[in-house]
Formats: sequence, C-alpha cells, structure tokens
Amino acid sequence: MVGVLRRGEAERSIGYAEERSELQATPKIASGNRICPARGPMRALLLATSLWCLISTEALAQRTLHWQELAVSARLDAEGRLHVVERHAVVMSGDWNGGERFFNLNMGQPFRFLGVRRIDPDTGMVRDLPRGSLSTVDTWNLRGRALVRWRSRLPEDPPFAETVLIHELTYELDEVVRARDGGFLLDHDFAFPDRVGSIERFGLELTLDPAWKPRATLPHQMEAQALAPGESFPVTALFDYRGPGSPSRALAVPAQWPVWLTWLLGVVGTVWLYRRFLEGERPLGRLAPPLSHREVDEAWLETDLFPWLPEQVGAIWDQKVGPPEVAAVLARLVAEGKLESRIEKRGWFGRKVMVLDRKVPLAELDGYVGRLVRKLFFDKRRTVDSDALREHYKKRGLNPAAILQSSLTRAIGSVSKRRRMPPLPVKPWVLILAGFALVLIDPLLRTKRVVADLGDGVTDVRVVWILLVGLFAALGAIFGGLLARRVEVHLASVQRLAIWLPVMALGALSSFGLLQLFARHNVYFGLTAGPVGLAGVTLLTLGLLAFWLKLARAQLDKRGIEVRRRLAAIRAWFAHELRQKEPRLDDAWFPYLLALGLAGPVERWFRAFGGADSGGLAGSGAFGSTTASAGSRSATSWTGGGGAFGGGGATASWAATAAGIASGVSRGGSGSGSSSSSGGSSSSTGGGGGGGW
Repeated sequence: MVGVLRRGEAERSIGYAEERSELQATPKIASGNRICPARGPMRALLLATSLWCLISTEALAQRTLHWQELAVSARLDAEGRLHVVERHAVVMSGDWNGGERFFNLNMGQPFRFLGVRRIDPDTGMVRDLPRGSLSTVDTWNLRGRALVRWRSRLPEDPPFAETVLIHELTYELDEVVRARDGGFLLDHDFAFPDRVGSIERFGLELTLDPAWKPRATLPHQMEAQALAPGESFPVTALFDYRGPGSPSRALAVPAQWPVWLTWLLGVVGTVWLYRRFLEGERPLGRLAPPLSHREVDEAWLETDLFPWLPEQVGAIWDQKVGPPEVAAVLARLVAEGKLESRIEKRGWFGRKVMVLDRKVPLAELDGYVGRLVRKLFFDKRRTVDSDALREHYKKRGLNPAAILQSSLTRAIGSVSKRRRMPPLPVKPWVLILAGFALVLIDPLLRTKRVVADLGDGVTDVRVVWILLVGLFAALGAIFGGLLARRVEVHLASVQRLAIWLPVMALGALSSFGLLQLFARHNVYFGLTAGPVGLAGVTLLTLGLLAFWLKLARAQLDKRGIEVRRRLAAIRAWFAHELRQKEPRLDDAWFPYLLALGLAGPVERWFRAFGGADSGGLAGSGAFGSTTASAGSRSATSWTGGGGAFGGGGATASWAATAAGIASGVSRGGSGSGSSSSSGGSSSSTGGGGGGGW
C-alpha cells in the first residue's frame, strides 16, 4: 500500500508540473507590439487550486486509527468458561478496508468466536454481520483460528476521514482459570497490546458466577485512560471454587509423579541393559586395556604378522574384503618382482596415472592372484594403466575385491569365527514397537483436541507430538547405530566408547522428562504427555538402547578378538616407528603397512625426514612363508617404501593411485581407475492484537 501511495504522489507531482508548463507556454495575450505570458489573478487561482487538491488528497491518503473507546463485558460462568463482548469504537482515517482482532490463544486453548455486530454511531441501530467473503462490506470471517476481520469499505470507496466505526465482537474462551495453590488462578489480559493506535477510554465489567469466590477484593467494574500502543489491561486474581465437583472448563495441572516414575524406571532399565552388555563382552577380553606397542619386537612380527600374506592381514584387520586388500595384493606382487609399476602425470593438470608391467607369464600365477592379474591385464596384455582399465570396463564394470572375496574370507575364518550370541530376554524391536504403540494410544486416551495455529491453519498438536517422537526416534536409531558400529570394531577398553550409548539414552530420557515438567509447570505449553505416553517414550528409548547395544556386541569369538588385538599392537608399533627419524622398518614391509592403512604416516615420515631413494626393492622372497628366518626380515633399510614403489615420497602417490585401481570400475564408466585419493509459551491468557487492515 505504501508503494501505491508513493506512486500516486509521483503521478500527482508530474501532473502538476505539466499543468504549470501549460500555464507558462499556452495562454498568450497581445500587448501592443509584444507577446507575453498571462499574469495576474488567473495564474494565482490555478496554482492555489492545484496545491489545495494535492494537499487534501495526501491528507486523505494517510492511514491512522485509534480507539475512542474499548468497552469489554466479561462473565465467568460456573464451569470456568469466559463469555466476552468487546465493543470497539474506532476512529479511522485513510484507505482502510476495515477492522481486525487477533486473539492470543495458548496452544490447545478452546476458543469459539460467535459473531460481529455493527452499531450506527448516530442512530444506535444494531446490525448482525454475516460471516462470508470479505469482498463485500459488512461481512466478517476468520483467518486461521485466531484472527477475525470485518470489512467496512470497498477499495473504490472514498477513504475514511476521522470516521467513527463501532463494532461488537462476541466470543467464548475456556481455560482462562487454572488450578493453583489449592484454588484457581485467573491471569487474563482483557485488552490487546499489539496495536498501532491508542485507546482513549477502556472499561471492563467483570461478572463472576457465585461459585467463584475471590480471595482478595476484585472490583466489578474497572477502567483506564489513554492506553498507548503496547499497553494492555491484565487482571490477576486467585479464587476458591464453591460449586459442586470441579469446573470442567478450567485447566487442570497434570501430576508430576508419572514423569519422575517413568524417568526412574528408564534409568534402571538403562543401567541393567548396559551392565548386561559388559558382562557379555568381558569374557572376550574386550574390557581389558589395549596391548602396548612397546611389547612388539621382531619375534612378535614373525609370529603374528609375517605368517600371513599382506592382503590376509588386511582382511583380518578390516573384517571385510575391499580395495585396501586389492592394493595390498598389488603391492606384494610389485615387491616380489612379478609386477613393475610407475606413476605418470597426464593431462593439463598433471593427473597421476599408475602403469603396471607384467614380468611373469600368466601361467605362473594361480589362485585369486592369477584371476586378479588376468582381469587387470585383459587380452593377455603385458602393460596396462588405470585409464585403459576404465575404458575397457566402462560398460560391464570391474570389482577386483569380489575376485578375492571367497579366498580371503576363508583366511578370516581360519583365525576367527563368528560369535554365538547369547539370547536377549526381550527383542529390541518388540520394545520399540510397544513404545511407539503407547505413544500413538496416549493422544487417543486424552480426548481433548489440542490444536494450535502454526501459520497454515489449525493443526492438532496431538499429531505434532506423534511426529516429533517419531522423528527423534529415527534420528536416534541412525546416530546411535553409527556409534554402535564403531564400538563393535573397537578392540579393547570398549567401555570408554560404549558408555556413550547409555549416556545418549539417559540424555534423551532426561531431556524428555524436563520437557514434561516444564509443560506441567507452564500448562499452556500444549505438548503434555499422559502416563501412557510417558511409558511409551521410556519403552521406546530402552528399545533403541537395546538395539544399539546389540549392534555394539563383538561379532568374533575370543580367538579372533585376540588376533586383532595383537595386530592393533603391531599397527601401533609401526605408527610409532614412522614418527622416528630412523625407524626400525624395512622397505619390504611396505605391503603390510599398506594393508594396515598406514600409507599416510609413510608419506608424513618422508616429508618430515626426507627419505632417500634406494633405487629399487631388492627383496623378492615370497610373503607369508613360515620358513623365512628372522634375519631375512630384519629392519635393515627404510627409505619410505623403496624404488619398487617410486622411492621415498613417491610411495604415498603409489598407494593413492593403487587404491584407484583397487576400487575398480563401476558399471557405466564412472570408474576410479585414475583416482588420486586414498582409500515459547505464555503464562497468562488473553491479549493479542487489533486494528485495521
């Protein structure tokens, strides 16, 4: 509207300028031998008329309003329902459409708007306005649940000019009184602070049913003068109820003991589930402290590492077969001299590409190694690179890990077997379904329809309550499940990580309990759960905790966990040595470092200490030989991986590009063959706003 008024002002200014130009140029009067523009009274009259029209039009276009009087008549009946009639005498100027009244309703507070009447200020005649479309004068309608508007002027009608409009609004409100201090508290605002104009006179006539006895003197009639915008008229009083039974329209405060009881039961259930989890993991050694890397020596390596091939070590460590195991196979073949590798830079940006040369006939390679090499060196090629692999397999795809899957899975099973899980007293899904069922039943048992206007119309808060519980349960299942998986692969001192699972459950129970205590203290909050809902949330949380702890339990038997604990100590020893300037390592061990995920520390070692290129990797013995002597495995030379992998810092680039080949090629040609990356509520009622629209 402001934009329209400013555009109108601009148009009037332009019209005035054109009119003035015509006055100066058009009328010409002969005066002797001279031609001169008109002067005198005519010009002054035209100019004064134009200025008066402009000023008067702008004055009419200003939008102002104030209340000449706001008279409220309210009656509190025996059941606690407040019957209200508001008489608005509003003085309007400008192009207002009509009046409006916004009611500040608390969440779920029952409200019934009964109608609008117009009173003629001159004759006193009263007319009931019909509810309908606001496209016609003298109609009213509700927007949402809390905003009522009525029309008093059409857009094409002249603007109001200090026009007095009198309307009466009739409505009913429940829950304006609530239980408090052994009685009932009325804390209600009979005016509305959210308005643009002042109220010159305010009057309130409050009538009480004989069932309500105020504890302090409460006047029957109250008034105020000159209420500025933002000022309201709240009335607070404490009553004793002398009627039969209890007032059905008053707001009862739910008891707090169900909240404390269900919270306590949830705490007991959480502690019991976690203790049962620890008792099941203790015999497997998962609660013991981790083995120290200081205990590792070369004899330990000979016993617990070198009997296994690098890819077997990677599979046992990861408990799965994937790209790291494929990269470990390639590293072993390069170290044994059966393959040669080099890194080339291609393209404008120096993209790194691995090139592999086969040095032995395919017939000499058997088992999963032979199958893998035949897939990589397709068409019996002697040389292949990651670009050629991606181009060749872009339609049918290539998954190198699947070639190794069955053989390496047997290797995992030879050292560790799947654990036979002890039965659970109650299945997690039973607790989850039972809890959510109670959450669904609780709003149905509370027959009161709790509604709120959330911006797009009336919404049943009981539905919001169910959606919120479902949302947080889903988020808890996801994030708790991710944490539980981390606990499952954790090897020792598992309680340091697993303790966060019951902490999450207790945090959820405590947060929900505090929310419910707040809702009971601030009874208009709206999201108050009944005893059935409280029990449902508790069961749902315990079911989620049981689900998390089930995921967190070790999947391996005691022997498998011990093997992985010793591998963890060896890995920690390798990482410790890679922080030293002269580590007690050998370049021949690089495939094992790669299998254990230590390519990054190798690169950092070279950057920190500048390993020199050894010119090649001398060792060509077979990995995994149980007859190899300790002397042949001694840490005699470490250059960062050796010349077979590019020498020194190139080892990290080799590991990255090898991981690209190991990842294979997805169907459709999007393979990674040339990858260069490593694997508020209110405590009172009433109030609101009003004015024009």
